[in-house]
Amino acid sequence: LPAHGNKMAYIGSNYGTWMFRAVDLKAGENYSISASAQDCSTYYDFVLTFGLASNDDVNTVSKLSTKTVAKLAGWERVTSYFTVPNDGTYFVAIGAESGRNILLDSIVVKKEALIPPTVTFTSLDVTTATFNITSDATAWDLYYSTKEFAPDTIAEEQLIALTQKTYTFEKLTVKTKYYYALRAKDDKGNVSAWSSVDSFTTACEAKVLPFTEG
Repeated sequence: LPAHGNKMAYIGSNYGTWMFRAVDLKAGENYSISASAQDCSTYYDFVLTFGLASNDDVNTVSKLSTKTVAKLAGWERVTSYFTVPNDGTYFVAIGAESGRNILLDSIVVKKEALIPPTVTFTSLDVTTATFNITSDATAWDLYYSTKEFAPDTIAEEQLIALTQKTYTFEKLTVKTKYYYALRAKDDKGNVSAWSSVDSFTTACEAKVLPFTEG
């Protein structure tokens, strides 16, 4: 894998293609792998896969996440986060999930104090929605809106501070799409990167229809 701009890698439309780099990792630590990517196709978005393996055999790759790189969008930074179960040498991998052609540059694997949280929705109603947070942090910032947004542009005073792993959105609008993102914090002053901006849609309001018989 290339790093720090001195080389560029190229993946064509062979979906079995993987690139590997051996790195020494420690159990219990948080890590990220990131790359600058540019889709060269004029027809298809490219879906990039991040993985982790015990060697450079494609049959040992465990997929971490997939990232879509939009066609004709220029260079963008894509990142995946992970931990490992044991100390040792691992092979971080980047492969082609779908698409035509892509350029990769400045691929970096580094340790992270905190990784962005993930959420699982446990209820989704007409005007409320509840999720549970999966994270090893002790606090989180949340922002949500009915419009798409870039988290790094949101002012601190607009963020909702959370200290519990369960949160309920209230007073939502019926049948409306909401976008949201979170970041993790701890009592040492560490702050994670923002999670990807995701979305949910509130339910339709139930209507009782007139009914006659006979």
